[in-house]
Amino acid sequence: MEAPEWLSNAVDLGTSIMAVAYNGGVVMGADSRTTTGSYVANRVTNKITPIHEKIYCCRSGSAADTQAISDYVRYYLEMHNSELGDDPDVKTAASLFQLLCYNNKNNLLAGIIVAGWDKHNGGSVYNISLGGSMVQQPFAIGGSGSTYIYGYCDSKFKPDMTKDECVEFVKNSLALAMFRDGSSGGVIRLCVIDSNGVERRMIPANELPRFWEEREFVYLLIKNTTKTNQPNPHPTYIEIDCDYCWLRSNHQLVTLSTTTTTTANSLGVFYIFTLLETILDRNQYTLEELLDEDEFLQECKLQNQRLIDYLVKPEQLGLLFEYVTKEAPEEADRKRKESYPYLASEILCMDIPALIDAVYKDENKYLSQLYEILDQPNFNLSLSSYISKVAINFLGRKTIETMSYIKKQENIIDKFIQHLDKSPVVEILLKIISIEEFQGGAGTLEWLDKSDLIGGIVAKFDPSLDSEFHENASFILSEIVELNNSYTESPLIVKLEGEEMIKKLYNFILNDVPLGTSFLHGLTVIIKLLRRHKENNTNDNTATPLEELGSLFRESLIHIQDLNEMLKKTTEDSFTTTTGPLSPPLGFYRLKIIEFFADLINSRYLCIDKKFMELAILTSCLLLKDSKLVERIIQGDEDNTNETKKEKGIRYGYMGFLNHIARVINESRENPTVKECTDENPRWASFVKNSLQPVLNLESEPLGDFKLSLMMQPEVEDDDDDQIYDNDNDSFAYNQGFMDNNYHQQNHISYEDDDEDEYDHQYKNDQDYADDDAEFNENHSEHFNQQNNINTNTNTTEENQQQQHEEEVEEEEEVEEEVQQQTPTPSPSTTESTAATDNQSPPASSDL
Repeated sequence: MEAPEWLSNAVDLGTSIMAVAYNGGVVMGADSRTTTGSYVANRVTNKITPIHEKIYCCRSGSAADTQAISDYVRYYLEMHNSELGDDPDVKTAASLFQLLCYNNKNNLLAGIIVAGWDKHNGGSVYNISLGGSMVQQPFAIGGSGSTYIYGYCDSKFKPDMTKDECVEFVKNSLALAMFRDGSSGGVIRLCVIDSNGVERRMIPANELPRFWEEREFVYLLIKNTTKTNQPNPHPTYIEIDCDYCWLRSNHQLVTLSTTTTTTANSLGVFYIFTLLETILDRNQYTLEELLDEDEFLQECKLQNQRLIDYLVKPEQLGLLFEYVTKEAPEEADRKRKESYPYLASEILCMDIPALIDAVYKDENKYLSQLYEILDQPNFNLSLSSYISKVAINFLGRKTIETMSYIKKQENIIDKFIQHLDKSPVVEILLKIISIEEFQGGAGTLEWLDKSDLIGGIVAKFDPSLDSEFHENASFILSEIVELNNSYTESPLIVKLEGEEMIKKLYNFILNDVPLGTSFLHGLTVIIKLLRRHKENNTNDNTATPLEELGSLFRESLIHIQDLNEMLKKTTEDSFTTTTGPLSPPLGFYRLKIIEFFADLINSRYLCIDKKFMELAILTSCLLLKDSKLVERIIQGDEDNTNETKKEKGIRYGYMGFLNHIARVINESRENPTVKECTDENPRWASFVKNSLQPVLNLESEPLGDFKLSLMMQPEVEDDDDDQIYDNDNDSFAYNQGFMDNNYHQQNHISYEDDDEDEYDHQYKNDQDYADDDAEFNENHSEHFNQQNNINTNTNTTEENQQQQHEEEVEEEEEVEEEVQQQTPTPSPSTTESTAATDNQSPPASSDL
């Protein structure tokens, strides 16, 4: 039995979050509703998450993603605080969020607002969007509810508000968003942060601000029933606004009291509906009238059955597809050009089973309207984004049926490739490529390979084409490499790494003169393939000859000299950086060549290393002598030191990279060339000792105080015998067994390493343990004196020392036997403690 389709379908998420800076701090606010599509999963979610003492974040998007990111940032800030001994700035926290969101932008659905107070900047607000960009703003709003209140916030916000004004502004804004957005609701949670600390507030639903929008009439229909359960032909309506209630019956207004309400309830059943319901009650109405109502989308999400029954009619469904796929006439109003396409695309992407089934009853009619855009040479990009959204939605919800339709279309892959310069078309194509790993998508890669997808995309690297073709072609091929990384025999990867495709790609790269986007993006694909090979290569045989390597490596080595010559060509252009002018700059093209060389070397094949040495490519990448790298590292460190000593001086941002390069050079001094370069500079040794090594030592230290774990057995050193006896009986038993196994070895070590003071100290401890046994103490003292005599006899030959050592061992064994014979048998009540004492005494003597 197959699982219900809704279990595997994606869900829509929504929320409303906000943060505003005022004169002295920030106010953060959020609703408390967590939704999964039209289902309210949690009514009282806390979306304002503490990151540090005075730094919080508001989360929107996937709850799992945002919670995971918040945990990571909280951990990093704790480390940051431990290292610096000071509270982090709000910007530091925002930068960490931005780094995580940007580096994982293809895998996360997370919109974050970071706000807080710090002693350097006071109250500040940072907005991190879904793509990972970070912007500091006086106020920031996010989530699905934010689209309804942009105008309100722009008109009502004013800088340098007081605390109370700011709280009121946030409260009113969120209340408006919650009323308009069906995915937002519940209560409002506020967080006020200033120099004094954090104040949390909660505003329940019955205390939320009310506005004119909520004074629209809501009608309660009372369907009277008779004894025969037949509906009353003259229904009664109750009109309710925020402050007054009255009963309208036979066109007369009567005040509605509690008694009247009770009587009304006894007449029949209440049905609550909005103005949209009044339209549906009419005999005739149009789709445009429904689309003009503000609550239209919300009623669709709530699965209003009367509304859905109307939308699934062929005439209305055809109109929805027409709004999405057909460009409005020039004389049409703004609603037809902007609002209706948006609303139609939202409806078609909703999880409404009846609507989806209605589409696929005549899939050729409706799907053909979506994909006929590929037959047009040019089309409206704004409209095509809605088409892409709906097409991708159907591919996910009805994979088998949609792919069956697509495969029936003649030359459809060629049509996709012809429009490769348009992002919406690229998005649909990427969805088709990724279908293989979903249920119902098996065989898609083979079909794409037969349709020559790879050949068509590679052909778009032609330098004569626009840069949009090069960029999107590189993006798609890189995504193919990522998506098919788990498929070792993916036909698309096999085709891409084939000799024909690699030769074509290098031909486009090297013929792009002057260097342009074809060179840049083409080489990006080669680098992506090299990295994939390194990640998936399980062969440890680095001595593989060049002839047995794949086409990717063979063709790369053929053209490596051409790329090396390009690397040597410099440009006279210059540009200004944050640290000053850079002239001549390395440039994107030369940097891409160095990146290619680095990944080629990382393949770790000896034949490739040999080719690099023959062509002196590393000399082109890094002229150790000519570039005076060692001197420039030392000079850079001195400049940084002088800068940090100044008042309000800051540490140069490149010092981390500089220290890393210096460490690698210092560790590579076994190489004669590197050693020669460092030895020629008289300041290198001083730099390593006084500057580099302290930094490396600091980086290697663990954060916080190191504490010995209770589960760790304490280390026992030969010259620290107190540690042996300071443990309890269990630990002593452990040491006892250890010393019995190493008895002779420890005695030998003690003869050579221990001095007289150490013997005196240990002898005193042995006296404490054996003070109840006079005969043992006497033997122990005699034995100790004999050992001292042995140690002080420095003129004894090695042979005599060995002989004396053997005699001492025999004497020690005799002493042990005497002690054991003279020890009285313990009573049962004292067996455990006596046994411990008996076990302790011999090791003390043997260790001496």
